[in-house]
Amino acid sequence: MLDFGTEKPCTMPPALIQSIFQFVSVCDVIHHIPFDAPPQTNPDQHLIHIINGRGSFTCAHCTYPIAGGTVISVKPFTEFTISCSAPFRMINIHYRLWLKDKQPVTAWAHLPILFNPEYFPTIVPILEKTAVSSGKNYPQCASLACGIVYTHYSQTRLLEPKKNIRSDLLRVYEYLCDPDRTVFCADDLAALSGMSISQINRLFRKIFHTSPRSFWEQKRLTYILSDMRTGSMHINEITDKYRFTDTAHFSKWFKKHTGSSPAQYQKKSEAIL
Repeated sequence: MLDFGTEKPCTMPPALIQSIFQFVSVCDVIHHIPFDAPPQTNPDQHLIHIINGRGSFTCAHCTYPIAGGTVISVKPFTEFTISCSAPFRMINIHYRLWLKDKQPVTAWAHLPILFNPEYFPTIVPILEKTAVSSGKNYPQCASLACGIVYTHYSQTRLLEPKKNIRSDLLRVYEYLCDPDRTVFCADDLAALSGMSISQINRLFRKIFHTSPRSFWEQKRLTYILSDMRTGSMHINEITDKYRFTDTAHFSKWFKKHTGSSPAQYQKKSEAIL
């Protein structure tokens, strides 16, 4: 936890006391000319800290103004774009956070899409130190990033996930969340819900802001990362358990979703532990 001196102390929400934090990366982005980023999607949770400058953030067909002091929280597998004037600087933290029951933290609560915390000026030096230590001191970088993330969750009013979901769509959701669901089949979803595939895709995206397949891929990745963190399963065993064609297929899929090979991920996990 970060020490803010005269700021009020952070109180960790009970649900996060035994949570598992996984640092992915930090990126210090500076634009000296106006910039319109192409649409992008990340497989991890993403915190964008606007250090200075002005621009706009677009997500789920909504556009929000952003400026220095704004924090943007992007859920996994959510498409977004950023446009900015110059000069503009942002420091981004990519991470994953699980509750003790191995559910992603977003199943319990999530940060607002945009918020402007009063403590922002205090964390800027820590953000800069985190960015500087990236690639030089991985344990320190991960520790600083962890402190920043937990600070946001401790000092920001969290939002509960949407619960008013129609029963047929809820069956689809529960089906996709099943850790033993190692193969995606759209026809099974249609039979389970009594809806057409196009209806499922439209309604599911409206509620969860992603397609059923992308949601299933996210859950699949969560369970795989959990198995990998324990260190008790070999890559071959994970390949078989999640029904990949072979280890080459699994490695390609894993790198696509995390940016690292399975071996690189395990090495980073061991460094944190």
